[in-house]
Formats: sequence, C-alpha cells, structure tokens
Amino acid sequence: MLQVKEAVKCFSIEKKQVVFFILVHNNDLHWWNDTYDFAFKENVKVIKNWVFADLFFHRYKFKIFINELNKLNKQNYKYILFNSQYLSDPSMLICSIINPVRYYLMDEGTASFNVVQFRGGRKFYKTSFKIFIKSILYGYKISSPTSITYFTQYNLEIANKRDEIFVYKFNLREIEELEIDENWIIFLGSSMTDVNMLSLKEYLNILRKVKKIYFSENLCYYAHRKESAEKLNLIKDIGFNVVENDKPFEMLYKDMKKFPKIICSFQSPVLDNLSKNYLLSSTLIIFRYNIELLKRNKTSVELIYKEFEKNKKLTIVDI
Repeated sequence: MLQVKEAVKCFSIEKKQVVFFILVHNNDLHWWNDTYDFAFKENVKVIKNWVFADLFFHRYKFKIFINELNKLNKQNYKYILFNSQYLSDPSMLICSIINPVRYYLMDEGTASFNVVQFRGGRKFYKTSFKIFIKSILYGYKISSPTSITYFTQYNLEIANKRDEIFVYKFNLREIEELEIDENWIIFLGSSMTDVNMLSLKEYLNILRKVKKIYFSENLCYYAHRKESAEKLNLIKDIGFNVVENDKPFEMLYKDMKKFPKIICSFQSPVLDNLSKNYLLSSTLIIFRYNIELLKRNKTSVELIYKEFEKNKKLTIVDI
C-alpha cells in the first residue's frame, strides 16, 4: 500500500491514466480501501482471486480477469505495469495479454529479495511443468517477464543484466508526540509458518524466548492477516495478548492514542517502514533468529537482516 502511494508521487501518475486491479481473497477488500481512495477510486476493478484447482473446476473465476485484460488490450494503449506479486498467475497473464512496455516490481514486504535471488539463478531460465500446464488451461502462454525494474526502497544487488533498479525514499513525517506506555510491548506477527518457511514448532519456540525477555510486560502479539485461529491460540498459550486487526500496522500506529515502549518483530519490513516514515517515540527491535532453522529462502533472509543493519533506527537483537 505504501509503495502504491510512493509510485503515484514519484511518477506523477494521474488518476485518469490508471487501471487499478485488486485481487481479493475472502472479501479482504478493506485492506485496500485507503489506497484506492487515495488515488484510483474511479478506475478500480475488484476481482476475486482464484487457486490452481479453479483452472479445472471453476473456470469462470479467471475468465472474468482475462475478459477485462482483453478489453484493455483492444484500446491499443502502451501500458506500464506496476505489480507487487511476482510470478503470480494474474501478473503473468497481464504480461501475456497486454505485453506492457515496462514492468515495475514494487516491494511486497521484503519479497523483492527473493525475486532477485530467483532471477539471478538457473531456475529463472527453466519453464516449469506446472506453468506449461497452466498455459494450456488459460489458453495463453504465460511466463516470467524478460526484464523488470525494481521499484524499491532497498539497495538490491541485482544479478540479471536485463533488470534495473529504481530506488525511492520515504519523506519523514512528524506525528503528534503522545504518552509512552512503559509497560506495553508490541510484537508484529509473521506468516512464515503459514507459507512453509519455518515450522510452527520452531516459531513458537522463538516466541517463548521473546516472552522470557518481556515476562512482566503487557506483551501484545499483532497478528498477520494470514495467520490461522489455531496458531493464534497457541501463541496465546505462551502468554501473548493476541490482537487481530483489519488494517496494516503502519496505519494503526499513526492513529494510536498512546505509543508502546517497544515495537519488535523478526524480519518484518513494517519496522523499517515506520522508521523511514515517522519520527518515532517507540523503540524498534528486530529479533534475529538462527536462519538455519528456515526450510527455504535462507539467503534472502540473511540479505534482509544485512539491509536492516544499515538502518541506525533499528536495534538488531540475536535471539
């Protein structure tokens, strides 16, 4: 959401020039309301997302999206794509049907680090069997883009010679200085277990270490929207007060009536974003765990921590 707003500012994008697709899961449109109210409300197209099984059993779902793309394609405009979901089916369909003249990949959290690793490795040059099957089912040959421009706040080291990087910086803003609650600690949750990066057992073990550090404080766990109720109940059992919210934390923070003493997390980009957007009263702590516990993306996570080490407003604590 922050990246969409920055793109509008950096490139002076006018509302009439934009078609804004929102692909929603389980009617989670409220997560996007602030963004499209800001820039694109007149040109928003909300599409319900689909899964692989729908290619066989609910083909009408993706055909709605394809029909919209074909309408755009008939207008014979030259399109520029701003996208945050690399290698998703919708983004590959856009590349296939509309063939944008330029592809900007926006930061989606810290996912750009993974994309850099992927596009710089041998896997990039292989077309998977699954994508081949999908191309048949969609009726369009889908594949990853030949070249992209990273629209990012990070100094990524790109290995693919076809790719470029556009680094932007947030404008630091002051917010009203409020009372600090010295007994209130916020931990920002992660979807690492939900996307099979880390086992639930190891995740809970690391959270137990965090709880031991802040055993006497009011330790609140602000859940990631992808986390399951079952997982959140296990986190409650450790001693966290679990808070489920319907907005990105960056928006919640600026509307708080008082500030927590500490906001902490693992490799969450939210803390980095907060430090670059606001003059903060809260202390920001990144906990660095043993990355050998990860099932995948070890190199990317290591690079993320190195990037965060450059930010003097973040405190890195090994746990």
